[in-house]
Amino acid sequence: MGRITTIYGYIKEYPQRRDSHTVARHNQKIIDRLPIEANDYPYLMKSMFHVPKGRFENIIYHSYWSRVITFGGSFKGLEDHWEEWLVKFEKLLTQLIWYEAKVHIETEWYPEQVCEWRISHEYSNKINSRISSHELTPITKNDWKFQGLRDFDLL
Repeated sequence: MGRITTIYGYIKEYPQRRDSHTVARHNQKIIDRLPIEANDYPYLMKSMFHVPKGRFENIIYHSYWSRVITFGGSFKGLEDHWEEWLVKFEKLLTQLIWYEAKVHIETEWYPEQVCEWRISHEYSNKINSRISSHELTPITKNDWKFQGLRDFDLL
């Protein structure tokens, strides 16, 4: 019998004017492109994510500043493949337009861990002008600060 690892968290979309749906449309397309079925373990697939529908889809969602994309999943021994899952998740982050992401990891053998990504102030200044011109530039690892665990062997 394996060990259960549960992850859950959120990605906060980069805020934009109420009348602009550039970021919401962009992020929805990226999430929609995720695999529908489980791919290589550790998997990162569309069914793990919930994206609130926006006004551009004739549905009003309730958010004050920006949409929050939530996600979660249950895995067998994910801590043994944590670095691989992080690579997949960070690849997804490089495609989305966001300003904060957080992942909670609950395992049977280790204390709960939290990983957090925040975009840098410099990137925030750049993206404001680019959203206005509908020029969505990918985020790179240099554009965010990471805080959390990358290797469970270090515990």
